[in-house]
Amino acid sequence: MKPKLKFNKQDLNNFNKILTDLNIVVKNGNTTAIARASADIVKQQKLKAPVDTGALKGAINYSKEGSGVAIVSEMQYSSFVEFGTSKQKPQPYFFNPARVVFRNFVKKLESKLNSKIRWESQCNILEKLLFLQ
Repeated sequence: MKPKLKFNKQDLNNFNKILTDLNIVVKNGNTTAIARASADIVKQQKLKAPVDTGALKGAINYSKEGSGVAIVSEMQYSSFVEFGTSKQKPQPYFFNPARVVFRNFVKKLESKLNSKIRWESQCNILEKLLFLQ
C-alpha cells in the first residue's frame, strides 16, 4: 500500500499562512540577528587573536555586503598566524570562533522557527476545538 497524504483547501490555506508567517519571522529577525552575530564573531576573534603589537586585533572587522556580512582580517599576515608556517605553529583565532558563533546563531533561528510552528499548531488546534463545540 502506498502512503498517501490528503489535504483539503483549509489545510493548504493554514500551511500557506504558516509559511508566510515564518518568512516574516526570518526576514525581520535576520538583519538584526546577523549584525549581532557578526559583532559577536568579531568580538570572539579579537579575544582569541594573539597579541604582539595589537595590529592583528585591530584589523578584524565586519561590514555589510549586499544582503550579507563580510568578516575580514585585513593584516597581510593573518593567514600565517591562523594556519601557521614551516617556522611558526598555527594560532587559530579567526575561523573557530566564527564556527561556534554561527552554530549558535543557527540554533537560535531554528528555535524561533520551531516556536512559531508550535504556536501556529496550537492556535489551529484551539480553533478547531472551539468550532467543534
